[in-house]
Amino acid sequence: MGEVSPITRFAIRMGGATRHKLTVPGFGEDEFFFIIKPISGQQARMNMACAGLRLTKSEDEDEMDSSLNLWKQFCARADAQVVDFLVPAYKDDGTPLPSRTYSRSVGNNHEVYDALPGDTIKLLSTAMTLVDGDESGLSQDDKKAWEALGNEHSGLLTPLPRA
Repeated sequence: MGEVSPITRFAIRMGGATRHKLTVPGFGEDEFFFIIKPISGQQARMNMACAGLRLTKSEDEDEMDSSLNLWKQFCARADAQVVDFLVPAYKDDGTPLPSRTYSRSVGNNHEVYDALPGDTIKLLSTAMTLVDGDESGLSQDDKKAWEALGNEHSGLLTPLPRA
């Protein structure tokens, strides 16, 4: 009989990634927040990378034109990373409505994201990038703005205990 080589073992971690809570400034920690996790799995990364990418054949047969829909990119990233949220809702006159909560239906979540003000979308986008550990995806201005906001509002992004 031939020699038997030792078995190589690979550890695969299922779930249990560190989650972070983004509390939106100006609100209490249980009034307006997002729970964010790092992107897990290559399929989620590929879906995010391809979301909103459109290739079309140009008039010149040898070339392709491309375009990128940034909103679809944002939604794909949020689908991969946001695992819970609580978003306050108000009528036009300021009367409170029931808060919007995370749904297993991504379409419902996209409606909530679509209703967010631009500065909240920027805040969430920056937080998702940081939680995923990819600071290279942020401009120097974004990093400075995040740091300044964090200094002004402590507890902006806090790690949560593992579930």
